[in-house]
Amino acid sequence: MSADALIEETTEQRIRRVATQMFYERGYHGTSMRDIAAGAGIKAGSMYNHYAGKQEILFRICHDTARDLQVGAARRLEGVDEPAEQLERFVHWHVQFHARNRFAARVADDQLEALTPEHRAAVVEARDRHEALLKEILERGERDAGWTVENRSVISFAIGTMCTEVDSWYREDGPLTPEQIGDVYAQFILRGLRAVPGEAPAPRRARPARARAVRRAAGRAARAARDGAPGRAARSSRAAARRGRRSGA
Repeated sequence: MSADALIEETTEQRIRRVATQMFYERGYHGTSMRDIAAGAGIKAGSMYNHYAGKQEILFRICHDTARDLQVGAARRLEGVDEPAEQLERFVHWHVQFHARNRFAARVADDQLEALTPEHRAAVVEARDRHEALLKEILERGERDAGWTVENRSVISFAIGTMCTEVDSWYREDGPLTPEQIGDVYAQFILRGLRAVPGEAPAPRRARPARARAVRRAAGRAARAARDGAPGRAARSSRAAARRGRRSGA
């Protein structure tokens, strides 16, 4: 974090930042309010001027992360009608969000069960709204663009999980930016959705040099036939056929 950002950071924001890092490293149950207070450089009693307790801190991290992810995705889909572009924008945003907010995003996933049932339900509701956006894109792509979507719920879960897991391995000093990772993911997913189940792969083509040799042999056989040498023509034809079988032509 830059010096300017630290100067502008409020005590409440600092508490939340420190708590996020500690929950990420130690887990919710392995972190105490005293630990967070010490990390934030304040007295333990002062924590309660900003948060009712550790549960509220975790809830704010989890809920705000889920809300910001959903709101950001919805904004990026505004005014876009083509399913492929919608999916690209959705995947790009999901990947970039988890790469740039990887500590909070990972805490929101890994520590969800530490929330009270009421708090957990509120977070799950925000997540469901985000997933609904993806399901709508898949439905539109299947209807309007001929995508192969055999099970919308399973495929949306798979796409979401793949994009979310970026927060477990992305590093700022890695070879790819979040935007580049988003490109790779989006194209990979689109290719899968556009594939036709059971479609046979294109036949293997003969190597150019081998194919030319086969054509030359066939040409010699044809010339021999025109010149009235049936025996030689037959031998040339059989040789051409053998070369063709070996080359796959």
